[in-house]
Amino acid sequence: MDPVITLTTLGTLDLRDAAGRDIRPLLQQPKRLALLLYLALESPRRFQRRDTLLALFWPDLDTEHARAALRRALYFLRQQLGDDVVVNRADDEVGVTPARLVCDAAEFDRLMEADDREGALALYKGPLLEGFFVAGAPEAERWLDEQRRRLQLRAAEAAWVRAEQADVPPAVAAEWARRAAAIAPGDEGGVRRLMTILVRAADRTGALRAYDDFARRLKQELDVDPDAETRALMSSIRSQAPAHPRSPAPPLPPSHAPTPGVVAVAPFTVRGDASLGYLAGGMMDLILTALDGAGDLRTADPQTVGAEYVVQGSVIGAGGRLRVSATLRRGDTQEVVSRAEAQGASEADLFEVVDDIVRQLITARIAGPGARLARIAAVTTSSLPALKAFLRGEQEMRLGRHFDAVSAFTEATALDGGFALAHYRLAGAYAGTAMVLPAREASARAIAHRDRLTARDQLLLDAQYAWLRGQVAEAERRYGTAVAAYPDDLEAWYLLGDLLFHSNPYRGRSIVEAREPLERVIALDPGHAASLVKLARIAALQGEHPRLDDLVTRVIAVSPMGDQALAMRALRAFALGREEDQRIVEAELPSARALSAVTTFGDVALYTGDLAAAERIGREFVGIARSDELKALCHLVLAHLQLAGGRVQAALAELDRAEPLASSWTREVRALFAAMPFVPFPDAALRAVRQDLEGWDPATARPKVSVPLLLHNAVHPHLRAWLLGVLDARMLDAAGCARWGETMAELPVPEGEGPLVERLARALEAQGRVLQRRGADALHTLEGAGTDIWYQYAIASPFYSGTFDRFLRATLLEEAGRNDEALGWYTAIAERSPWELPFAAPAALRAAALFEQTRRPQLAAAWYRRAASLWRECDPELRPLQEGAAAKAKTLA
Repeated sequence: MDPVITLTTLGTLDLRDAAGRDIRPLLQQPKRLALLLYLALESPRRFQRRDTLLALFWPDLDTEHARAALRRALYFLRQQLGDDVVVNRADDEVGVTPARLVCDAAEFDRLMEADDREGALALYKGPLLEGFFVAGAPEAERWLDEQRRRLQLRAAEAAWVRAEQADVPPAVAAEWARRAAAIAPGDEGGVRRLMTILVRAADRTGALRAYDDFARRLKQELDVDPDAETRALMSSIRSQAPAHPRSPAPPLPPSHAPTPGVVAVAPFTVRGDASLGYLAGGMMDLILTALDGAGDLRTADPQTVGAEYVVQGSVIGAGGRLRVSATLRRGDTQEVVSRAEAQGASEADLFEVVDDIVRQLITARIAGPGARLARIAAVTTSSLPALKAFLRGEQEMRLGRHFDAVSAFTEATALDGGFALAHYRLAGAYAGTAMVLPAREASARAIAHRDRLTARDQLLLDAQYAWLRGQVAEAERRYGTAVAAYPDDLEAWYLLGDLLFHSNPYRGRSIVEAREPLERVIALDPGHAASLVKLARIAALQGEHPRLDDLVTRVIAVSPMGDQALAMRALRAFALGREEDQRIVEAELPSARALSAVTTFGDVALYTGDLAAAERIGREFVGIARSDELKALCHLVLAHLQLAGGRVQAALAELDRAEPLASSWTREVRALFAAMPFVPFPDAALRAVRQDLEGWDPATARPKVSVPLLLHNAVHPHLRAWLLGVLDARMLDAAGCARWGETMAELPVPEGEGPLVERLARALEAQGRVLQRRGADALHTLEGAGTDIWYQYAIASPFYSGTFDRFLRATLLEEAGRNDEALGWYTAIAERSPWELPFAAPAALRAAALFEQTRRPQLAAAWYRRAASLWRECDPELRPLQEGAAAKAKTLA
């Protein structure tokens, strides 16, 4: 029997030969893989005409180039799969051999037709090739969407049949109903069926939660409410459900101790077995050692005056067994803070007993926002050293010291590998230090142990896991569910605010939306440094200088040595024009940690409106950069600042300085500048840039070792193809644009770079549609793009940020008359990355014109003013636009 190749497409993508080895080269070729799926799935199993395949997969190429592309694709498939898998019939038909290629989607259909619903559902692990994109092939995309929807509805209905069978027990029916609703989450009728079945299973709370989740998703995604029938069902269920009022969060206890965090241990009383007399002082020493460094605690001997806490206790020994009791009191008032008790079968258990006592004491004393996590940590790890490291990490996180938090949480997970909460918090700390891959790994380790967490913490972990993988809408939905269910949960509010702050600009929404959840955090914990930092940036962006001053003062008071302290002082100094503070900041920058220095530069460039100050800081970095790569990076950033100021020739001069230090990045950025539709670029210069790029072999690019230059190491071929395509588009060459799109589609997709390659492909395809005067199709192509590029990559590279296609998307929305959506995209540009600044003035001009058109003169004046300010020292070619914006600002003010 011939070996069988297995193609998995439902919920996950995999392609393996008969020996179980993945066929990686084909998995890295989306269009060719889509061609294989089409041949495998199109029913009935028949041969497909080549002309049909050309129209589906290469509609924008002329006949000669399209046929050549199909020949290359079929040759590649046969190379990877064998000559007898993809076969011809006559000269003009192509098909697959079913006995040699087994596809789970086709097998799902076969089982459904055989009425084997459970067998089919066992195969249905998720949507067909979810998030898969076929570049330059809108009809193939449409076919894939139709197949995805067809299979989804068929699987959901199979699950509903099982859920609604009369002989199925209610609890089992509820599980089948949940499965059906999860398969088709947008089906409102399915939500009602789920709610009804959950009520029958005596799970009214689950039914109401199903409604709340659906209603929230509708509001977020479509800004509509559930229909009347669904609302009526919810009201009926709610009227039957018992009320469970939520108790308010306990207030933070006041502290009267002169020396906060100091704990003394008095000698223990020993009763019973006389041989245990040594424990009078021994327990004191053991507990002092165990307590020291637990969170914010520091231990001292019992004679210490002014200790905030005192531990007193007793040991009872009888029949070889130990019973230890301990009480933690306030040192000044003797008020009992917590009590603990533990037992051991013999003296051999003494150390375990001490650890148990200390875990109880330290977690019971913690009050306020961090108390819940500390107590969950205490019961989910059996290691006191791991718990102490965890509490130390929590303290560092609260103070905004993410590097130190990484160290503490890493220690906690090393001491207890199954400590799910520590893995989860380690992922958050890594994310705060711009290390996304370790963050994803830590989150995956937490997922592996998620059953050790409460349902509440599982919800937050699942949200984090989704967010770290770029599933922003799903993460936002889960965080929204968390804050609705637990409105006093500081962590959930912060993580929702953090997500909105970092991800909104890449969804056409402003970081200002993060303000409300972050303010909720401050209401719960006034000293939450990370929230104060983000609120300070939002205040600077909105020009609220008194508020900015206050927020920065609070950041420095809470965390004077935190990761963001220098950036905050710089933000205030330059936004408020405090020259002495500016000089102090600039003197500190050369010795600052690299991430702190970069953050400082970014804050000044983005949120103060002072491009000259940002340029001055950038030139100082050139002088202290220790490697050619870092010097090149400085010149590249300075080039973007010059272009942001409308100074094209000065920007190109900076690129000339970067060229000998990092030629590949410089060549790419030069082509990007030339492709920007608003940059005055003579035709001859445009052709010269294009000729240089076409003659470049990306394989000769030397790999970079510095962040962010190393981000491009694996994608230079894709960037070259994309840049050549958009340059052809600027030169109105639609055929050339399409050919470079096909070239990019045939390049292998490097591991982990799928989201970037898809974004580039969609942007190039949209450019082609614009040239064909198909603006609606171009917009549809861009709207299908995912948001799964990690925000720190977007901050670090002009290509990962996608500003080029975001600006195009805004333009197409404006042309379609969807003005409010267009404004969302225009106004969110240059809120998070300095690489976006060249688009800031053009976007401000378009936003101002739209505000003026929609009769919002004050907003129009503000955005005209922004454009005029950015371009106040621009080149002569842009001077009329700058002067016109300044005049409009005065007229409308």
